[in-house]
Amino acid sequence: MNWALSPVGLKLMRTSQAAAFKVEGLSDPRIKGIQVECIGPSGVGKTTIVQLFRQRASYGWYFDYPSKTSLRTNISLENGCGDLYKSLLLKKMELIFAQDYSAEHSLALIGFYNTRLQQDLKLQRSGYMSDGGTWWDDGIFRVFCDELYEQLQKDSDLFNLFQNRVVINCMAPSEIIADRLAQRSRKSSGAKNDWYAVCGPDGIHERIEVGLERAQRFLGLWHRLGGESYSIDLSQAGAAVRELLNIEGRIVSARTSRRKANSPHF
Repeated sequence: MNWALSPVGLKLMRTSQAAAFKVEGLSDPRIKGIQVECIGPSGVGKTTIVQLFRQRASYGWYFDYPSKTSLRTNISLENGCGDLYKSLLLKKMELIFAQDYSAEHSLALIGFYNTRLQQDLKLQRSGYMSDGGTWWDDGIFRVFCDELYEQLQKDSDLFNLFQNRVVINCMAPSEIIADRLAQRSRKSSGAKNDWYAVCGPDGIHERIEVGLERAQRFLGLWHRLGGESYSIDLSQAGAAVRELLNIEGRIVSARTSRRKANSPHF
């Protein structure tokens, strides 16, 4: 595969034709247009709790990113997000190139960030927003937490691009997160998210605290801008799932009330 930085951002060109983008099995008008995103440090349990929650969710959320998408997208032409998304990607690239990563690891990271942006854009334009909503454990708010915080601080009008999104801040004590990261490391040593191996037992707590602080800082700004947000403790899976079910009801209730308030009265 070849990488090229063009005026519209970084594109990943594959030699074979990418599969056409398609969302299947998504239709629940009760939650149309709602995009729920979890934020929080790696290892807090976002993926695990969302997988447990999806088995009991009351509404037909779309939980998965598409497994195959075309990445041949001109970011500058997508739904007014172009300049912002290009900026997010370029900031990540600058950060990666400033690190002492191998070329292979750098390209893998850039590919991941690029894919997240492309998938987000494609889901926005696919038409699914008129049929249902999404609930993600690893969306752009988590992946680009620092970069979005910086951009929204500079230009609060960018918030208008994300008014349909709900942020859930996932938390747990540092000791619990460190233990989960250690378990992950033992199960999948060498994986790209094996932060326990990267930081070691002495440095992992610092990384966790930084992650928790980043999420809390973003949540504070999101709240000040008028965004809908919730916080949840993932220390105990059973209690966390029950709380997510409660939050789900509150999200839908709030949107239903808002739509009724905005409906014309005759």
